[in-house]
Amino acid sequence: MKMTEMTSTTLSLVATILLILLYGLSAYTTSPGNKKNPSSTPMSTPTQQKGRNIPNRSKVNSIHLVVLAHGFVGSSRDLIVLRDAIMEYGKSQGETCYVKSYCASSNEGRTRDGVVNGGTRLASEIRQFVGEELVRLESEGVLGEEDVPVRLSLVGNSLGGLYARFAASLLFTGNDGFKVGGITIKPSAFVTTASPWLGCAGFTYLPLPRSVEIGIGIGLGKTGRDLFRMNSLLFEMGSDNTFIKPLALFDRRIAMSNVRSTDFLVPHGTGLFLDKDNQTPHKMEGTRAATKLIIGTYRTMKREVWAAMTRKRPNTISGENYVISSTIDALGWDKIAVDVTETLPTVKIPFRRGSNSNPNISRTNSVSSSSNLLKALNNLSNRVPLPNGHNIIVANSKNKLYEKLYKDGKPIMDYLASVIVG
Repeated sequence: MKMTEMTSTTLSLVATILLILLYGLSAYTTSPGNKKNPSSTPMSTPTQQKGRNIPNRSKVNSIHLVVLAHGFVGSSRDLIVLRDAIMEYGKSQGETCYVKSYCASSNEGRTRDGVVNGGTRLASEIRQFVGEELVRLESEGVLGEEDVPVRLSLVGNSLGGLYARFAASLLFTGNDGFKVGGITIKPSAFVTTASPWLGCAGFTYLPLPRSVEIGIGIGLGKTGRDLFRMNSLLFEMGSDNTFIKPLALFDRRIAMSNVRSTDFLVPHGTGLFLDKDNQTPHKMEGTRAATKLIIGTYRTMKREVWAAMTRKRPNTISGENYVISSTIDALGWDKIAVDVTETLPTVKIPFRRGSNSNPNISRTNSVSSSSNLLKALNNLSNRVPLPNGHNIIVANSKNKLYEKLYKDGKPIMDYLASVIVG
């Protein structure tokens, strides 16, 4: 066997083992303390979640409900930092706006049975949460004779982003919102954090043969088959109007992802749905974040052309990626790039020269194509970080150990909360 073939085989084997170990570690720490199986935990009701009392009921003129969905082998505690930050920013909106954030739990212990099942459960839980919250608000006199507008935002982390997309297709089937008890719930912000929009096929940390990807997909159950593109689901979700039209109804669409090779599970190519053949312009909007871990926001403009686009399924995954990426880009997005390199251990690579400084993508108002960003947001320096950003980006606090390990992500979540609450 040639040396290059041996090296490729070794790297593939190492990558496979790392994937299995990483998913195994996540599964082991799903519930705080590892003292019970999350699947035996009943679905949380809104009264179990952190809430906010209305200071003056007569002054409330808008209601904003935010549902947060965790990812693969995740827990409703994964996103409590963001949940609490949203509540705090909600208070800053004054007495006229009521804000409530809620961590969904219906998929705890049940993330291996596919995106369709997980998204369906999430949609049911959202309806339950909204319904119970409206009943409570009505009993407190907030919902009276005069209509108070009710907005709903969805936030999905990692696999939770795919759940949220599928749930949106079940909830927002009309041209406006969906009704609960006669009250119209209107879509506000749709947000994903480190979510694999294009799946994982071709987006593993180290390149893997397709046969190895298929093996991993089979090992991860129906969800693995979805993620590693062993069926047409992700293509349909990224091209069919059944899924695209509900996304278009949201006032704002935000995708946040790690960049610079800091995320082992979800690289920026799939996290920001960037494609090598997609020339959609992305305008650098800068950032008002207080943390330098957020390096910028890249905006695509909404174009009504998405509704009339011809989206026949190509015969390659690469071809599918182009269709998905360009179709979703046409809806108009703010793509937030996060670089957590400084929070991670790094290893210097001898004889490698390069820099991540690139004025062509970092200068405010500069414009780059999807293709150019895909390349430019790679790690080009001579230091390679430990790719553990997947949990840092959301300051995952599912247990005390995670809370300590990933506390550096809190400023990122504080900023995202301010964007969501707006």
